[in-house]
Amino acid sequence: MTSVWDASWQQAEIGTDWLEQRNLEHWIDEQKVDFIRSYVGDGPLEKVCEFGCGSARLAARAALTFGGDVVGVDNSSEALKLSQQTVEAVGLKGTFHAEDVRQSTVPADSIDLVLSGGLLEHFEDPAPVLQEMARVLKPGGLLYADVVPRKWSLFRWKDWGRMKKSAYMSNGAFESDYLDDVYRRIYEDLGLVDMRCEWMGVYPRWVRYPQLKVFSRLDRGRLARWAGWYFMIAARKPS
Repeated sequence: MTSVWDASWQQAEIGTDWLEQRNLEHWIDEQKVDFIRSYVGDGPLEKVCEFGCGSARLAARAALTFGGDVVGVDNSSEALKLSQQTVEAVGLKGTFHAEDVRQSTVPADSIDLVLSGGLLEHFEDPAPVLQEMARVLKPGGLLYADVVPRKWSLFRWKDWGRMKKSAYMSNGAFESDYLDDVYRRIYEDLGLVDMRCEWMGVYPRWVRYPQLKVFSRLDRGRLARWAGWYFMIAARKPS
């Protein structure tokens, strides 16, 4: 799996103006931050950790919003190079671990906010990843994940033919079809509390930033579970 993701992240660029860009990625990040804010208020936090950090864009945005140093875990060396560039570009401190997200060296009970974005669907069994994320979380801290399951959606409808035939994306990465009920059970088994889940992304791929406010009215309801392309799920570690 490492070589697949190394090849992917070698081609990625974060740039220095990603915070100011008004595009689809910015909009999605805003929705994630707002969801997290409903749990943590305005902070301040001490440490924010992203598992499968990739470019660490989500962790950096969360740290800028709620405070805290960034910690990243990823098994791709190319991703971690990009992560370091991301935090340096916005003046944050970052510590990055080139490790399996199922078994990291991040100390237990050390992180205020543990994140993953678009990670869990690439595991046939996401439970060990979530168990590790919960292990490093401080008592009372928040575990947040967003998941892009292999399903039909308005945004990804052109890819539905491929998804029906294969559980693997074009670059050879596994893509599970687990919906939120699977993750809810795992969260409960881990003893996490105050769990919430919201389905998002009911809009076509051609949508432009100014139109997203209109389409966002369709998020978070029954239609979103059918036509949305990702969901956000969060819960606290008991104090």
